[in-house]
Amino acid sequence: MKRYFNVIFLLKLVLISSISCAIEVTVVGNESMPFNGLKFDESSETTPYKNSGMAFEILEEATKHGAPKFNYQLGLPWKRAQHLIHKANNKPIAIIPFTRTKEREQHYTWIAMLFTYQTRISLYKASKKVTLDQLFDKPIGIIAASAHIPLLKQLGFKNIVYVKNAFTNSRLLRFNRVDAIAESQYVDIYNWKKSGYTTDDLSFIPIGETKQIYIAANLNFPTELSSKISNAIDKIRSNGSLNNILKKWEK
Repeated sequence: MKRYFNVIFLLKLVLISSISCAIEVTVVGNESMPFNGLKFDESSETTPYKNSGMAFEILEEATKHGAPKFNYQLGLPWKRAQHLIHKANNKPIAIIPFTRTKEREQHYTWIAMLFTYQTRISLYKASKKVTLDQLFDKPIGIIAASAHIPLLKQLGFKNIVYVKNAFTNSRLLRFNRVDAIAESQYVDIYNWKKSGYTTDDLSFIPIGETKQIYIAANLNFPTELSSKISNAIDKIRSNGSLNNILKKWEK
């Protein structure tokens, strides 16, 4: 009888392990290249846009080191991506690139830190004498639902212009529809180059503290999956793979 129960117990373990390995995590995100988003692929006739970006490549590398397989829904409006997280219920859905802030701290599961960045105010053909306090009443472009919004309000910016994505933000700045834009390091330069403009015309004013980008989820995200992802991220950070990805996107 004891042997019978041992066999049943082992079968259950095998079944649980098989189900765990088969679970795929859906990852939602907005268009925040080079953090993550969709990139046009001229060579593809069937799928002209492919998933791309720093966070995307880090998660793909993590899958090779024990993280589950990820299915991506990138390029979504940022508010919609966050809404999907809170409506996930028991489905394993995570979000990238998610900045860890005091306002968000208690509302999400912070699965793993991917990389850090600095928030910056970008100006186009501006005098070197321009200071931050001269911009408080000027129109400042920013992505709707961005993690930078509380910081702008805290600093005293009064004329915040909300836009759909970082590409639109860069074009508003280039054509003088706003006096400046607030964006993340990496993202500002990437979208300015994507628009075909020279970075020689840009200047930056860093604001706030260095921020951390996470893969995050709602509070009901399975603990086992969270641990697998976190452990895999730790592995690729220690073996240098994660740093190699970041260096590639800094060019």
